Amino acid sequence: MKKPDQLFLPGLPKREKTLREARAEILANRDNGIDCPCCGRHCKIYRRRVHAAMAACLIELYKAKEVGPVDSSYIAKRLRHLDTSHPTGDLSKLAFWDLIHETPGDPTDEDSPSAWAITEKGESFVERRSTVVKYAFVYLDQVLEFDGEQVSIDDALGNRFSFDEIMGR
Repeated sequence: MKKPDQLFLPGLPKREKTLREARAEILANRDNGIDCPCCGRHCKIYRRRVHAAMAACLIELYKAKEVGPVDSSYIAKRLRHLDTSHPTGDLSKLAFWDLIHETPGDPTDEDSPSAWAITEKGESFVERRSTVVKYAFVYLDQVLEFDGEQVSIDDALGNRFSFDEIMGR
């Protein structure tokens, strides 16, 4: 009789590594990135920062707070005048710093997009009353750690966008 680790399911490849070996390989290579030998998911530690387009999205969420949670298409329409092709591409990453939170879409419609709302911390950041740590190190959509100096909304916007213009002042 075969041992359990020698069995495989029809249609699936024979086991090439144990889970322990696969885990060790992923941990050894996650800084540069590696495809998981078990499931194929790309595993990598990403260094993320709040960049200009993300800051512009956050300002639009701030302006929409009376409306309530909005989806990314609402923000994209509000930012269509900016010189960027995909202004909302990294919108969800603002949650790494707890600047926004996700609310579920319509539960009766499986195609309903998630909506986003600004948090108190996000409001404080937009109002120039607080800062965030520059970098979030993210692995499998989870923040491992923060590092770097504190940055303001103006630092994030840089020279690319005008705070006053986006705020409508």
